[in-house]
Amino acid sequence: MKIGYLILCALLSINVFSQNEICDFIDKLEKYQNQVELKIDSDNVYIDSTSFNLDYYFTLFDQVTKNEHYNFNYEYYYGLLDGHPRIYAIHDSVNIENLINNLMHKILRYYDSIAFRYNDTISEYKFIPEEKDIHKRLMLRHNINFRSTLRGMVIRDSLIRSHLYITPKQSKIGYFQYLVYAIKGENFGLYWHSNYGKFNIVCSKDRLIDLINSGKSSGEYLFNEKDLSELLNLNLSPTVDFVKNDCLISLYSISFRGIYRSKYKVNTEYPYRIHLIENSLLIENNSNNRF
Repeated sequence: MKIGYLILCALLSINVFSQNEICDFIDKLEKYQNQVELKIDSDNVYIDSTSFNLDYYFTLFDQVTKNEHYNFNYEYYYGLLDGHPRIYAIHDSVNIENLINNLMHKILRYYDSIAFRYNDTISEYKFIPEEKDIHKRLMLRHNINFRSTLRGMVIRDSLIRSHLYITPKQSKIGYFQYLVYAIKGENFGLYWHSNYGKFNIVCSKDRLIDLINSGKSSGEYLFNEKDLSELLNLNLSPTVDFVKNDCLISLYSISFRGIYRSKYKVNTEYPYRIHLIENSLLIENNSNNRF
């Protein structure tokens, strides 16, 4: 009887340690994400490099490892109404500038062939004037925005998303960090409408209350008190369980739209595929505040 009690106490202490580890990880991550600042010029928005360091950022995810022979970097994408970072991974045998140059060359060669065919048919079909073709081609070749667009196409390619090139340690906290990196790793430095996608992970009742109170003061959050009171009776800590070849992770989060409960399945074999199996809006945010 005494041995069984000791085993039970040991298991419980491991679980408590795991929950504390998860909360410490979330707190450090979100604190760092929140302090990232943006610089806004007349025609551009970008991350202040003094407020964000990618190498340090990865030290926060100390239970995952970056795959060998891959270089990690980030770009910031700014539009008229939004802006967000994209972290990507490129094999060290690939030069991204050469990749963009080759892509640009292929497009220009294709455009050359199209322009040639257009010019051959001008007299018959009265297509666009030849000088307009030449002007377009020169603009295409030298247009910095076009090159920037190509760069964005390459870096936004799903095949170089950085979470595909990190490996979780075979532990609950390892898979939890892996999932958080995949779903929240780029959830910082958001500009204007991109803030609609911002969210915080809840690791305890106290943490949720702090987030709500902070959001109330800024007009960001407004919840039905009765619904909120019922929710606060639940255990809001994330759960992580191994079932056969999968790691099942359940977590609560708070965002502009409300408070969610989400459940994920992460395969424990390479390439560690992530599946969202539930995403339930528990309480809607009634705030009229807009970004």
